[in-house]
This record gives sequence, C-alpha cells and structure tokens, in this order.
Amino acid sequence: MLTPLIFQAALASGIDPAHLGAVIMANVAPGMVSPPFGLTLFIGPTTFRASNSHVVTAVIPVIGLMFIVLLIVTLIPAVVLLSCGACPVQTGGRRNRAGAFGFQPARV
Repeated sequence: MLTPLIFQAALASGIDPAHLGAVIMANVAPGMVSPPFGLTLFIGPTTFRASNSHVVTAVIPVIGLMFIVLLIVTLIPAVVLLSCGACPVQTGGRRNRAGAFGFQPARV
C-alpha cells in the first residue's frame, strides 16, 4: 500500500527503482515466515503433517539468513544493480539515464 508513496520519494532522492524493489521484497520475505503474521508457519504444519514447534525450530536459521540478505541488499546497492545491469561500474562509469530495466522516471 505504501509502495507508490515510497517510490516517488525514492526517485526524488536518487534511489534506483530496482534497488528499491529488492529492498521492499527483502523486507517482506521475513514477514512471511515469522510470527505473528507468518502465513507459512500456519501452512507448513498442515502440509507436512508436522508439529508447530518442529516447523518453527526449522525456520529459525532461515529467518536469520533472510535478515543477513536484507542487510546486504539494503547497505550494498551494487549487489542488486550489478545483477540487473544498472550499475555505473558495469557500464564503464556511465549511468543509463533510463535506469534499471529501461524504466524512465516520470517528470514532476
């Protein structure tokens, strides 16, 4: 719901749309497996016929890895931008004015 508002603010401050999308997705992923709204924690025990405590203990290392990935993606934008070809290092110091994936920012 807040993505359109955050998107305009991010464009105005010079944040790449691909990096913003990766940060948003890296923030949403731990929420899917961690309480109190972890939908996958409710689906897992019924799907695999396991106890809730078994599923929760199995997911704890995965949540830790998700937070490490979140820190890396947030603090090092080149990790995302190199993978989509929008990083200035990859283009010889020149930045594609269209941004990642040919996206052209709206003129305000």
